Amino acid sequence: MKRRAGGLILLLLTVMLVGVFAWRFWMGGDERAIEKVLWRGMELVNKDQQEGDLTAISRAGELAGLFTIPFTIQPLPNITGRAIADADELRAMVFRARSAVDRIDVEVLDLRLEVVTPGEEALMWIAVQGAFDGNPELSEAIERYRVRWRKTSGDWKIAEIEPADTIHVPKR
Repeated sequence: MKRRAGGLILLLLTVMLVGVFAWRFWMGGDERAIEKVLWRGMELVNKDQQEGDLTAISRAGELAGLFTIPFTIQPLPNITGRAIADADELRAMVFRARSAVDRIDVEVLDLRLEVVTPGEEALMWIAVQGAFDGNPELSEAIERYRVRWRKTSGDWKIAEIEPADTIHVPKR
C-alpha cells in the first residue's frame, strides 16, 4: 500500500511539474512576451520583395505601434543622424526606408534579455546584421543596441533604443 501511495505521489508531482512547465511555455513569462514582440518587429522590418505603398504604410504603422508613447530612438549609426521621439516621424522614416529598397534582411545574431522589474521594465542587448540591396557596406557591419522595454496597458513595448557599438566584419 505504501508503495502505491509513493507511486501516486510521484505521479502527481510529475503531473504538477509538467503542468507548471507547460503553463510557463504556453503562457510564457515576461521574457517570452518580449521576444514575441521582438520577432514580430523583425517580421515588420524585413522585406523580401517589392511592395505597394499601402503595404509599406501599414507595416510602418504596425512597427511604430510596438513603441511606447513617449519613446526615444537615439541616433543610430547608418540609420539616423539624430534622435527620434515621435511616432509620425518613425512611421515616415520606416516608410521611406521600405520604399527606397527592394530587400531588407535583418538578422539577430545575439540576444540577452534581463527583466529589471517583472511586469514593468526590461533591458535587452541585441546584435543584428543587416543586408540591403545595393549597399554592401551595411551588410558587413554588426550593429549592437541596448533596448529598454516597458509594459504598458498589459503589452510589452519598446521605450528606448540606443546604439552600443558597431563591428565591421572583414570582407571574405
